[in-house]
Amino acid sequence: MVKYFVIFGVCLLSVLGEEKTISMEELRLHNTAVSCWILIEKSVYDVTEYITVHDSLRYDIRKWCGTDSTKAYSKKDQSGKSHSKKADLLLRKYKIGLYRLN
Repeated sequence: MVKYFVIFGVCLLSVLGEEKTISMEELRLHNTAVSCWILIEKSVYDVTEYITVHDSLRYDIRKWCGTDSTKAYSKKDQSGKSHSKKADLLLRKYKIGLYRLN
């Protein structure tokens, strides 16, 4: 039930043109597979639901929960390759706000 309220809230904010700002302190609270938020560039994403999908791709992203994952995302961690345009589009689905400097 809570998940639906979060989705509704994100959709409503998108319609209203307002985005939540998220501090590093708040981001760091979401550092587990139960609640996994990541920072990429200046946007924060809740990828909790995506973890199991990504694990099936043979790479565990849980170590990035609650962190700035910009470098890991831009270079696929250790492979040095960029993520695809498809991955960039998929990521948009999980955006929950903008990063705010503490």
